[in-house]
Amino acid sequence: MFKPLRDLIPVFAVTLATLVFAAFLFACGGAAQQHPNLIPRSCADRELKVLALIDDHGTLDDVMPAQLTEAFLALLDARAACYAGKTDRSLMAYDKIIQTLGPLHIGRKEDRCGWRAQVMFQDLEKELKVDSYFRETVESVSRYYRSYYNEKINRCLVLIDTTETTANKTSHTSYIEDADERLAYAFYVDIGSDVVVCELMPSFAGKTLCQSHEDFSAFVARYMNE
Repeated sequence: MFKPLRDLIPVFAVTLATLVFAAFLFACGGAAQQHPNLIPRSCADRELKVLALIDDHGTLDDVMPAQLTEAFLALLDARAACYAGKTDRSLMAYDKIIQTLGPLHIGRKEDRCGWRAQVMFQDLEKELKVDSYFRETVESVSRYYRSYYNEKINRCLVLIDTTETTANKTSHTSYIEDADERLAYAFYVDIGSDVVVCELMPSFAGKTLCQSHEDFSAFVARYMNE
């Protein structure tokens, strides 16, 4: 799956930036009282709140990395608006970031994994909804997902299962992905009674070809129930 360049910005860079910009804003906020042309105190206060929220979400690992990147880029836009004298617009942008990220999802890793899997599945639904406009031959689609936090490998795994029916045949697609890095662990496709793809990729070291849906299901059971 192709990812936009902005999704590839390392999350640790966002976290490091929160510390740097926080120090800057504290200094800038104090100077603003003596120099009105600097960033208004209201912008500085709101930015510190957004930076803290981004940093806390990054520490808890309770949102997708791409969301943290998007939030940080939106923060830069809000700051630029504030420097340009558009304080009201800037504050609205900061508030939108806070609303989009939402409160911290404090709880068990299994619960946070379930939340991230839900976000991942919703994103997939949006992509496939757009794709469906170009695939008018598909008559019906059923799709579900299941998440599992694998403590052994410290990964939030998501099983996606899709069945599509056309006038002539039914196709079935299943795959396991890491909810955070979107790395594939296994992939299976059949059309009718023919197995088209059956690949097991437990690591970067190698890939194993499987022969049937039973082989794929056995692999899923091992990784999704450890």
